[in-house]
Amino acid sequence: MSPHKNILILAAIILALVLVGMADADEIDVDITNIKYTNDFENGEAVNIVPSGKNESTEYSFRIFDDDDDFPDDWEEPSFDDSDWDVGSAPFGNKANDGVEPGTIWQSEHTDGSDGDDDYIIIRKNFTIEDTSAVLGGKIKSAYTNYYAVYLNGQQIQNCLSYSGGCYEGEAEYWNKDISININYFTEGNNTLVLVGRDSLWGGGDNTTWLDCELDLKVQSWNEKPIVLGDDLVLGIDFFNNEESNVTNLNVTLEIEGTEFANQTIEIENNKTFEWRIEWTPDRLGEFNVTAKVLNESLTRFIHVGYYA
Repeated sequence: MSPHKNILILAAIILALVLVGMADADEIDVDITNIKYTNDFENGEAVNIVPSGKNESTEYSFRIFDDDDDFPDDWEEPSFDDSDWDVGSAPFGNKANDGVEPGTIWQSEHTDGSDGDDDYIIIRKNFTIEDTSAVLGGKIKSAYTNYYAVYLNGQQIQNCLSYSGGCYEGEAEYWNKDISININYFTEGNNTLVLVGRDSLWGGGDNTTWLDCELDLKVQSWNEKPIVLGDDLVLGIDFFNNEESNVTNLNVTLEIEGTEFANQTIEIENNKTFEWRIEWTPDRLGEFNVTAKVLNESLTRFIHVGYYA
């Protein structure tokens, strides 16, 4: 066979492969499911992920101790096995506090000097975060008498188990402490919140106990508030992959008023949603036609920009 014919056959094979690849791309089943926007993306919104016992009688695994020397190893770690501990509802205490009754009784007893029985309590609570990338911040609020400490996933958030640093509280209030949490302490999937309460029985004490808390997350939100000229927006485009395998090298485009504003090559896991985020500042008043495109699919919505919210 002549070299010329070999070249023609090779070219025909390459062309056929390209055409097959184009046909496969056209057959990919990807939908554009949503176009959303917000002018307050960074502030997000508060989500109560561990309610207070005062409001919801939230249950914890717990155990009461005579001294912190009695604490088991790794009690603050997520991996600690508390399956044989008791389960009770917060608040933990021994008498009503400002009209709120304890959900579980924690009764300490003075013995001698500053010592006592049952003057320490550890409570543990698991909760789930599906997507840590959406978490902008966290806050733990605690109501306690005398002393307490807080841990998240083994990381110490606050240690107020001794008379130092303004830790002592004579009365439990909602809230005695309100502390921000480093978002790097949160993990995707299971998270473990651990609190320690200590009733100071120095000189006899008053044997008043109380421990309760609430954990809030600040998460990214797509609250579509009215847009004012000059607002900086974040647009979110959701693409869903209906395929049983991952889709790679998928080109997506965003048009505003019929003109291409942004494009990107993305990868979507099988049966998953990919959220494409784009920053945009409208430059005039009125309606804007915003269109997302992928393959042969497109989705359009209108965004209104005004002088006043």
